[in-house]
Amino acid sequence: AGEAPLLYYFVALLYKIFGPHESIYRICNTIIFFIGLGALFKIARRFLNDFITASFVPLLIFVSPVAAYYANNFLTDSTALALVFMGWLQFIRFNDTSSYKNFISSAVLFSLAGLLKITMAINLAALGCLAVYNLFTSIPRDKKSILTRALKTLSPVLTGVLLIVAWNLYAIWFNRHHLSNGFLTTIMPWWHLDQPDRHEITRMIIEDNRPIYYNDGVLYLLLLAIVILASYSRRIPKYLNIITGILIVGGITFVN
Repeated sequence: AGEAPLLYYFVALLYKIFGPHESIYRICNTIIFFIGLGALFKIARRFLNDFITASFVPLLIFVSPVAAYYANNFLTDSTALALVFMGWLQFIRFNDTSSYKNFISSAVLFSLAGLLKITMAINLAALGCLAVYNLFTSIPRDKKSILTRALKTLSPVLTGVLLIVAWNLYAIWFNRHHLSNGFLTTIMPWWHLDQPDRHEITRMIIEDNRPIYYNDGVLYLLLLAIVILASYSRRIPKYLNIITGILIVGGITFVN
């Protein structure tokens, strides 16, 4: 057992209707990925207010070799990423309209992404941190106690966390019970590795993995973008700064 087989079961239902054709899986995964890119475009247009400029944001994701390859393939990485883009679009809509339905939709999408790929649960953690921040900094629109508002706000996030934890505990139990080690269901901290392993992993990241994401020119452009964002952080909505900070810290923590 590895990630939750939600996409696999959905495709299996399509196989039952249309027959087990490989193209069905590819088309399904590709459609979900493009819906995610559409959500990312809407996010970019919300802040950039320009169609052409906003188009470059999802295009930057699409031209990544690894994204273009797996979007039309059989793993759930691109599917989970697409759900993350949809989730942040729903959260931004919630931030604009204060519609609780959008907040629930965001939590559901992040939870599904985390079930498909545990790394994507970092986004659910970021949503929870934002919910706590808003709980204590925003002026309440009703006279309910802070405990009541906290339960209402955090319930979707905590439900998602419990589902992800429950599935992964089941996967760990299943693999131990059946002596299966095909999927990694635990952590491997950097400091537990010996020097040769650290050197080899570092070499693989720099020499093997880096080129399949972007070429060096695009990586330098992204680094420049981070520097510019940090320089103009005061002009950026605070919740976007919080999201960016949490995702960067979460990503570094996961890698280590």
